[in-house]
Amino acid sequence: VSKGREQIIKDWEQIKKEEKGLRSTSEVMRDVPDSLPALMRASKVQNKAHQIGFDWDDPREALDKISEENDEVRQELDAGRDPEEEFGDLLFAAAHAARLCGVQPELALDRAIEKFIRRFSYVEEHAKMQGRELNGMTLEEMDVLWEECKALERKNP
Repeated sequence: VSKGREQIIKDWEQIKKEEKGLRSTSEVMRDVPDSLPALMRASKVQNKAHQIGFDWDDPREALDKISEENDEVRQELDAGRDPEEEFGDLLFAAAHAARLCGVQPELALDRAIEKFIRRFSYVEEHAKMQGRELNGMTLEEMDVLWEECKALERKNP
């Protein structure tokens, strides 16, 4: 009789847990190497929670958590406090939503960085074509070029 993929993974995780002498899920989570990039580590830790049923079924629920964490960042800023902890929660929630959507957050962020650089390059080049320097332009003026680039990308994917 063939085991399902999920059962094979559960069995493998149980074997690794026993070999390492890990007695609890939190110990398994702590065993995820902290040398990994943070978004990747977040996904792996969240996956450990998923394996024991501590997870949402619908990614939209994780998106609601992103909104909640975003509000908490705003509250910290409004109160004049350091928002670092809440930003961490916001990023963790975003990694969680990505994982639930089948997206690898580390790769998604890397692609977003490349897209940002590509669009920024467009803004810079087109400002120069207009005889302007970015440091002499307002954000609104630069944003016009940014939106122009986005429209071109949608037109020519």
